[in-house]
Amino acid sequence: MDTMEANFNNNHLTTFYFNKKRIILIIATLLVFSAGAVWFIKDSEMFMKVFLIKAFFKKKEYFQLFGYVSLLSGLVMIYAYIMLLFRKKEALIIAGDYLIDNSKFESVGKIHYNEIKKIKKFKKYNVELVLKDEVLNLKKLNFLQKVVFWLNHWYSQRFSVFITCAHIRHCNRDQLYNILTESYQKWKSRRLNKKFK
Repeated sequence: MDTMEANFNNNHLTTFYFNKKRIILIIATLLVFSAGAVWFIKDSEMFMKVFLIKAFFKKKEYFQLFGYVSLLSGLVMIYAYIMLLFRKKEALIIAGDYLIDNSKFESVGKIHYNEIKKIKKFKKYNVELVLKDEVLNLKKLNFLQKVVFWLNHWYSQRFSVFITCAHIRHCNRDQLYNILTESYQKWKSRRLNKKFK
């Protein structure tokens, strides 16, 4: 049994912390991406010739729009990861009837198990929580957090949030999924037992 799973089974509480080295690497990658966007904007005619699409764009300004959008998105994400780098809270806490997610800049914080409809694996690093329609409240997020939330969730279900292992030490998506599912099922069993007492 993995140490992480044993800790959960023994104490019914698992705490995860940020992987600061990985966050720094992501920031460096985003800086390179943003520098590329600036180059794209400055030498847009050269890129238009290389990709043989000059015929589709009468003016280079239309083509440059892609560069500006990419640059703006990159700068927003750099800011988000810098804020995450200095976040002093635990990245993730899993308790008996709730979890507290701080793993991303735009994380919504405390989620009670009675707010969850389904738990699913999503891509390589994420566990997706499908929430009940009425409970996803983004009002407590500031403007930039909402922007990043929509940038990272545009392809998901309307009431889904993602918990990511990408920024967390000693975190594996499958193990995280198993722990969350086990904790959620135990909570459902306790609630069912209380109904019949």
